[in-house]
Amino acid sequence: MRFGQRGIGKMAPELHTHVETRAQSAAARALAALRRGRPVVLLAERPAIVAPARGIDAATVNLMASEGRGIVCHAMSAEHMLALGLVLLPVAGARPGAWRFAVSYEAAEGCSTGISAADRARTLDAGARPAEGAIRTPGHIVPV
Repeated sequence: MRFGQRGIGKMAPELHTHVETRAQSAAARALAALRRGRPVVLLAERPAIVAPARGIDAATVNLMASEGRGIVCHAMSAEHMLALGLVLLPVAGARPGAWRFAVSYEAAEGCSTGISAADRARTLDAGARPAEGAIRTPGHIVPV
């Protein structure tokens, strides 16, 4: 049989198992790295560098901003946004399944301009620990 004659859905059962095992192994390694506070790269429709917000350091934020070349976001649940007093921004003309952004925020204390990697690390850590008066809006971190 020539390569490509069978589609992925018609893959031999032993190949399905191999692909699933490799994916599970990669996911397990990524979760282990995140538990240790290390960043990982997610390859999906929108590749992203992700790291735990709690205890993040300036070097990791610098990696995200310089190599990721996008905005630094903080993924959080709706409950977490509410605990921080953040509200979702209105959506007009967004495509189905688009990310919903909330009002940007910054740490209330310990930041100068808010744009440096150290300030963003301080802000992410403050946002990971909801406490009265820990953050202010607007800022340089965007919740999703």
